[in-house]
Amino acid sequence: MIEQTVPGPDTIDLSAHVDAIGKSWWKAALLAVVAGTAMAVYQFRLPDVYRATAVVAPSEEGRQAPAAFGVLSSFGIAVGGLRK
Repeated sequence: MIEQTVPGPDTIDLSAHVDAIGKSWWKAALLAVVAGTAMAVYQFRLPDVYRATAVVAPSEEGRQAPAAFGVLSSFGIAVGGLRK
């Protein structure tokens, strides 16, 4: 004889949810495919946008800043200018 256990307060019966998902899983899959395809088409139709900014400052005659300053300024760190 097979023993059946009585569900206690710590058990959750998910059979109704599993049955609902099992019968209509294709709807969720279809929605994911349609949404993914629509977003891919939208993304590929957008024009490519490239932006760049640069700050160019002339150097003073006979004085050159150390190379480390150029590296720091490329990260957006203000290092100031050369002084006479």
